[in-house]
Amino acid sequence: MAFRNKRFEKRSRRRKRRSAEQSGSNIFARPSVASRAKSGVIYGLLALAALFVFLFIFFNVFGGGSKVKLIKDMTAEINSHRAASSFVEEVTNGKVLRDQAVDTSTLGKKTCRITVVSDKGKEKEYEFQITVVDTQPPTIEADSSIVVYKGSELDLKAQAKVSDNSNDEPEIEVVGKWDIASAGTYSITIVAMDASGNKAEKTINLEVIDNTVTDGEYSFITTTGHVAKVIDGITYIDGTMIVNKSFSIPKDYAPGFLNETYYAFYDMVDAAYNDGISLWGISDYRSWEEQDELHEYYKREGPDGVEEYSARPGHSEHQTGLAIDINTSLNPEFADTAEGQWLIHHCWEYGFIYRYPAGKEHITGYIAEPWHYRYVGRELAEKLYNDGDWITMEEYFGVDSKYSD
Repeated sequence: MAFRNKRFEKRSRRRKRRSAEQSGSNIFARPSVASRAKSGVIYGLLALAALFVFLFIFFNVFGGGSKVKLIKDMTAEINSHRAASSFVEEVTNGKVLRDQAVDTSTLGKKTCRITVVSDKGKEKEYEFQITVVDTQPPTIEADSSIVVYKGSELDLKAQAKVSDNSNDEPEIEVVGKWDIASAGTYSITIVAMDASGNKAEKTINLEVIDNTVTDGEYSFITTTGHVAKVIDGITYIDGTMIVNKSFSIPKDYAPGFLNETYYAFYDMVDAAYNDGISLWGISDYRSWEEQDELHEYYKREGPDGVEEYSARPGHSEHQTGLAIDINTSLNPEFADTAEGQWLIHHCWEYGFIYRYPAGKEHITGYIAEPWHYRYVGRELAEKLYNDGDWITMEEYFGVDSKYSD
């Protein structure tokens, strides 16, 4: 009986399994190919959606920030003007919001900071280091040619203006051979070195001339590049005679009051008269002997400082026949009169120059003489007038005015 019951139960299970397979409701049945494909698509879509959600959260919460790319050369010259942002090559997804000046006053490492704001408004501070260096050599400013007179005192280092970007005083050395006691042309080199070892050099020509020579002919280049020729003791620069404390004329040079000066002066007198101004000459040509006598008189009887208002014989422009004193003498206030002002602003139109202007005493070697005028021709006179800001002959031609003793 028990055996029959087991057989019955077995047959019953088989019938139920068959019935389930026929109805397709058996959960243990192997899924079909179509069913598996459908499930894969569903799972893929779910994974893709999850990825989109993740990316959205990442870029909106953690991502989207700015990035800073620095330049390759992270150095700055000492005492240069640099901003921290000048070391930034590119800012991705943002821009520099706050900057700062870099302290370049001393050599070495410096910390820089900038604040960058992203396109989404998020601020971030970036910090980086740069190095302050000194690679620039000193700067040497000096004339290409220096003219001095035989036997005079000379400090060649003082002839050059040397500066350095470090603001320290560079070491200066003068290299070459020269002899201040012998006339000639010498080539010398000024060498400047700063504390960082940067070196600069400038080669100049040193012209040592003998201004006591009254025979023969020689030439030299002035510090402003003009050609000077000394012919039988008289110095001409670009064809214009120059006489001052440095350049003399021989004792026997006696041309008298030259016609060119005479006619130009009276043309100027007539023009001034038409403007209601009265001009007259009180002293023109003066010989070597007359100048010697006048100079000695001033030394005995004149005001102190005779060398500042009276030329030694051989050094007076009056001996050239090209100079004239107008209306007065030794009266500085003449410059403030109507006549004095007319001369200062109109003399150049007739070829004359205000030879010893106020404020140029250290250049000409003489006090301001608003009564003393020198004829040089209209072309040069207009250049020296300089729209009312008078340039002296010494400045223009690049020479000085100093006695050798």
